Amino acid sequence: MTEMWEPIDAESIFIKPEPVSEPENLDLMVVSDTEEPPPPPKKKRVLTAKQKEALAKGRERVKANREAKLKSSVELKQEQRAEKKEKKAVQLSIKEQRRIDTRKKKEDQIVEDWEKKKYTTLSSMNDMNSYNTLEAYLDTISREDILDKNRLEKKLKNMVGYLQKKIST
Repeated sequence: MTEMWEPIDAESIFIKPEPVSEPENLDLMVVSDTEEPPPPPKKKRVLTAKQKEALAKGRERVKANREAKLKSSVELKQEQRAEKKEKKAVQLSIKEQRRIDTRKKKEDQIVEDWEKKKYTTLSSMNDMNSYNTLEAYLDTISREDILDKNRLEKKLKNMVGYLQKKIST
């Protein structure tokens, strides 16, 4: 006799465990003895007097270095400003010197022209007495008089008037 095997459903062989219901609020659950308490906060490190002194010296040194850098940058800026001012002053003095030189050249040219006219006039004199008299009057005219046309004109008019009176008498 042969028995016949019937096919068995595979799922029926394995036993399915029933699902365990989980509590709804896991956060509220407190596990007591199994969890370690948090470690106590570390105490502040206590420095010895020697360590405090060394720390203070180090801080002073850093502060001094920082101030030195700051001062050096400020001093550098001040030096640069001073150099710029000196350069400007030199440039202005160069310009001013050019103006003065140009003015002096012009004044020298005016005086030179005056001297030429003076000696041309003196050379046209007929006698030595007239020459000496005119030269004495023309020598009283200063450089400032020559450079100022109005003053020169007044002096020459006064001189001509005086000489005309002297000749007429």
